[in-house]
Amino acid sequence: MMKYGHAPTSNLTLPIMLTVSSLAKMFYKYGTNSIQVRGMDKLTKALSSGKGVLTITNHRAVGEDPLWPAVLPLSTLIQPKYRRWTLGASDVIFTNALFRKFFQAGQVLETYRGKGVDQPAVYQAAQLLDEAKWVSMFPEGRINVPPPDFNPHTTPSPLRPFRWGVGRVLTLAEHTPTILPIHLTGFNDVFKDGRKYTAIPSFNADITVDVGDPMEHSIQPYLQNLRDGQLDEIETRKLITDKLRDHLDSFGKVCDTRNYDMMH
Repeated sequence: MMKYGHAPTSNLTLPIMLTVSSLAKMFYKYGTNSIQVRGMDKLTKALSSGKGVLTITNHRAVGEDPLWPAVLPLSTLIQPKYRRWTLGASDVIFTNALFRKFFQAGQVLETYRGKGVDQPAVYQAAQLLDEAKWVSMFPEGRINVPPPDFNPHTTPSPLRPFRWGVGRVLTLAEHTPTILPIHLTGFNDVFKDGRKYTAIPSFNADITVDVGDPMEHSIQPYLQNLRDGQLDEIETRKLITDKLRDHLDSFGKVCDTRNYDMMH
């Protein structure tokens, strides 16, 4: 597990996270038409449990991280276990020395596209889960914007196939973490894909953050079979990845339909 050592740490983590979360909360209050969070109690319960927490989230826009974790109260950031870790592409956000310092302080693990699952960030994410930390992942690996005039009743927006990294993290972890599905809507109206400056937010979006029930029980049999020698690691990784994708996809369809019906 210590193949690549511990995740990098920084004395700037707390001030950076407090600043970014404060700005996000200001945007929620003054820059959106509405924001609704469902299932917050499930997230706070998991984060206070003493176990590692893995959140798996759909990915419809840039900027969803760090915006969505900012739904938690600022006061929780004083406690390290409430500060999420996540993974970010080297060629997208670690593009110069200043950005590298900023995002490392913001607890983003640098990943390299095309390098597969045997890279430092994957091992470090597993280690963090075993240390009872919170790891947030977007397993689709790239933005998946719903079609124009999205109507979940007639034009569903399925998730992309998940990258195997999420399955690899779980086969590496010595202890199965709490796994929570997170479905986000509306962030693609804040960070509109196709604009010249996508990262500049638009205003008056309706945002929802839905936290689902813990789902680690659904992959526990695969992990047990791996430990008993009945499955090899690659088979287990694929089964876990597919199971997580199917679960989040089903959860997302329920959330999309409910949100659409409430708005129309």
